[in-house]
Amino acid sequence: SYNTDSAQAILERAKDLYRQLPYYSKPGIKRFNMKVIEFDNGSRIFARPLTKDSAIGFTIDYVIVDRFANISEKIALQFMQTLAPITFAMANSKMTIASTPGNSHFTKMVFDTKNVYHKQWIYYHQVPGRDAQWVKDETSTIGGELAFMQEYELVFPGTKEWNRRISI
Repeated sequence: SYNTDSAQAILERAKDLYRQLPYYSKPGIKRFNMKVIEFDNGSRIFARPLTKDSAIGFTIDYVIVDRFANISEKIALQFMQTLAPITFAMANSKMTIASTPGNSHFTKMVFDTKNVYHKQWIYYHQVPGRDAQWVKDETSTIGGELAFMQEYELVFPGTKEWNRRISI
């Protein structure tokens, strides 16, 4: 994630999921604190801010990168350069990058037809309860139509779609 608070919020969601598991499905806990959940089977879940060194020294089976487009392009590129060898070295490793449009490194990853990533788009209208009134209220809250177009309609700044829509 892009900062410590955001990373800790993600870890709290993982803790909530664990708490909701039935007793017979829960692995034993060795550590359960602000930085890590460590299970008695050797697995662990941790969350930390994204830096160029965030992944160094870890064997990672599954990594979730949240708000990737909010990271500077330089840090994003350095992070991917250190993370790729770690995740691709393991046959079943997975990576999820969750973000709205933003930095140009993320944009390149999304539109590069030769990369290995599967892309999935989740639009605001796919979330129950997000009707025309919600759109109007949220557009006002986040600073206007351009911000809404980027954050909720997933239109990347500088793309043909972006340029077409701002010229209308």
